[in-house]
Amino acid sequence: MQPEYESVFDISTIVPMVLALGIHVAIAAIEVALAIYLLISGGHGLLSSMPGSAGKPRRNAAVRTLLGVMLLLPTIGRAPWLVSSVACIGTLAFLTFVERQPSGSPRGRASRRWPRRSALAATGLLAMFMVWEQADAARLARDLMANADQWDSHEIAWQNSNDLRSPKVGDLAPDFELQDADGNTTVRLSSFRGERPVALVFGSYT
Repeated sequence: MQPEYESVFDISTIVPMVLALGIHVAIAAIEVALAIYLLISGGHGLLSSMPGSAGKPRRNAAVRTLLGVMLLLPTIGRAPWLVSSVACIGTLAFLTFVERQPSGSPRGRASRRWPRRSALAATGLLAMFMVWEQADAARLARDLMANADQWDSHEIAWQNSNDLRSPKVGDLAPDFELQDADGNTTVRLSSFRGERPVALVFGSYT
């Protein structure tokens, strides 16, 4: 007989799992994009400032760069998630109160307004997520993906070592003996063969 087994999955368990993983990956992408935005804008501000300048634009650029680095520290290093959460709160405060009105001409201010608003929305969403999960979003998504890949290899190994020897759909169940709930009587499965259906209930008796 060619060994085969029936593949059964419940869509009600697959969809929530895929949805949860997708949300974690999307939030992690938002965190990385926000950090890149802060690093690029901060680095551009530092490079475009005159050497030796200590004015407000240079200080703001340094703050942006520092916040971007803090956002990435828990993912690329061993910093706790509180570092990135503090960076989120700091970014919200910085964009709301310090860089409330972009400098420059009206056209230049309009062109820089949408990145700032997008960063504000992303930072607020990211901060709420990290407070809810008590973890850094990017690091959490990375660990989830790594664990999923690890368990996939374990599942394949288990199937290769067990499924070929397990009973298939339509086969007779292997015979075995069990004691009843009182432990006084031994019952063999084959004694019920041809008489009536048998249901096994596994539970605890206290």
